[in-house]
Amino acid sequence: MSHASTFGSREKTSRADAQARISRESGRLVRLAYAFVGLSVLSMLAFVVLDYQRTLRDIRAQLEHVATLFNQTFTSSLATATARVTPLAERLAEIPLQDLGRTEVIFGDELRDLLAKVPQVQSLLLVDDKGIVIWASVPAALGLDVSDRGYFRSGLARPPGSYALGQPIVSRASGNRLTPIAWPIAGPGAPVRGVLASSLEEHYFGDLLARTRYDPDMIITIATRDGEVSFTSTPEPPERAMIQRSSPIIGTDLLTSVAIPRSNALQGFYRRSLAFGVTSLLLLGIAITAARAAQRRAHDLRATLKRTEFEALRARQAEAEYRTIFENVEDGIVVFNDAETIHQANRRAQQLLEAHGSRPAIRALRAVLPPFRHFENGSETFHLRMPQHSTQAVRELRCRVDVIETTQGRTLYCVLNDVSAEERLTSTRAKFIASVNHELRTPLTSLSGSLALAVARFGKDLHPSLQKLLALANQNAERLLLLVNDILTLQAMDQEHLYVEVTPLDSDDVLTEAVTAMDGYATSANVAIERDTTTAGASFEGDRIRMQQILANLMSNAIKYSPSNGTIEVATGHSPTETWFRISDHGPGIPRSAQATIFNRFAPPAHPPEVQATGSGLGLAITRELVDRQGGRIELRSDPAEAPGTTFLVFFPRIPKPDQTGDRP
Repeated sequence: MSHASTFGSREKTSRADAQARISRESGRLVRLAYAFVGLSVLSMLAFVVLDYQRTLRDIRAQLEHVATLFNQTFTSSLATATARVTPLAERLAEIPLQDLGRTEVIFGDELRDLLAKVPQVQSLLLVDDKGIVIWASVPAALGLDVSDRGYFRSGLARPPGSYALGQPIVSRASGNRLTPIAWPIAGPGAPVRGVLASSLEEHYFGDLLARTRYDPDMIITIATRDGEVSFTSTPEPPERAMIQRSSPIIGTDLLTSVAIPRSNALQGFYRRSLAFGVTSLLLLGIAITAARAAQRRAHDLRATLKRTEFEALRARQAEAEYRTIFENVEDGIVVFNDAETIHQANRRAQQLLEAHGSRPAIRALRAVLPPFRHFENGSETFHLRMPQHSTQAVRELRCRVDVIETTQGRTLYCVLNDVSAEERLTSTRAKFIASVNHELRTPLTSLSGSLALAVARFGKDLHPSLQKLLALANQNAERLLLLVNDILTLQAMDQEHLYVEVTPLDSDDVLTEAVTAMDGYATSANVAIERDTTTAGASFEGDRIRMQQILANLMSNAIKYSPSNGTIEVATGHSPTETWFRISDHGPGIPRSAQATIFNRFAPPAHPPEVQATGSGLGLAITRELVDRQGGRIELRSDPAEAPGTTFLVFFPRIPKPDQTGDRP
């Protein structure tokens, strides 16, 4: 068996083993996920049951606590009232109670004072041992027989210093519930001579309840053991299921019952159960998702094993493409880090640095660059002089260094350009411009002049068709000469060879000179130049020759786009800080879409072919450059949708005079 077939069989075996391991692992994960699901369900059910039982215990304990607190407040209140009533009851026992007049004279003020100072006593009756009311805070009760009342009989049976509560009744006068209370009238070791009777009203229980801390959802009821209600905190019986606990009031037949709606009491339990349920469902969802993800992962891993060879092939192809691009770009590229774990230099870089291989090229470049620690985030450009051992010359290189953060630390990405070649290109371009100046402009000037002279001298004697040809030739020669002049002007600007000599100028004189120079051109185009004399110019600093070039460009454009027999308006004026020139026409105007690029070099046409005037496309670019170099600014105002025409405004800082105020352009 060959080595290739042996290697192939081993690879197939290892791939099958990997797939088997993946299947076992995914099955184990699925089983664990399902076991977790079952355990989570059981845990959730156990938590809900135990929490429900604990919540009920806590609620019942809370209800009993509230009932006990109320009972303590109630018994303390009655003990306080009894302590105040007992001394008066003992003194009342010393006289015969049948003597109403004597009772009023001796104890009337004390009884009324007791009624005023004891809040538990809302009304007061003095009843003799036969059950007859012999004194009352309510006159209508005098003479009543209450011998059949339970509180009267219970009061007679009580020892001195105690009280007796009767069965709750409903007042015939007010309709409110009343709980009678009676204190025996007796001294120590003496028989009971009667009772002092009063009643505990609903607002009394309400005041006691206000001093007891309880949940507003709770319903508190005070009633006898047989169900007669003395007080309840809610007038309507609850319609919902309630949780209730009762506590007896010691020394009385009353019970304090505290109840709370089951739904209110179990709100916390419901919220906890909901939160736990949601959490459990989320965990269940995660577990199920994990199980399904494990199955998908097993499937994906099996598919990945099949794609491995294809991806490896694509990676090798991508690396080959990268190496091809990296090695064949026109710029030299060097990439390295401080430890030189990354070190790459393409063929062009090795050629520029006269090195054979990446490491020698990197060493040659690092020898002329600053230390590695010099570089921070950002980019820097260096001009390097590299001696060429093969030609004994020095090569000028421009090296742009960018810092890149990689997994292996800070890396320098260097791009090398041969500046010597660029300088040769610049020299060649300068020679070409000089050639254009000497070899093209001079013949064009001579040709244009000759054609103009021929048309002027012999135009009338020539055949009309020949006149037309000569005029066309003269026009084209002038266009070519204008284009050459514009190109030479822009070249001078770019090379900083265009000089501007700034001197004080008068704007009226400058505009008069420009109008005179353009008068012939305007007449030939059948366009009139009108000067606005309502504004006066002012002094400013500028170059007289360049000012004539600026105004000539703007006025010639205005004439080109003006209709036959039309007019253009020119004016000059000043503001407190500026001197301005205005050139306006009544042509088609400049669309808004073209206004952003109208001052660019070789700007695209602003109008369709039937409207666009001929020109080099450089006039406005040169105009703006000349204005900027003299410290001025130029503005365009045109809105064809509102009104036809275009206005150019040129502003320069003026030389101020105290007696000039200024006007608007």
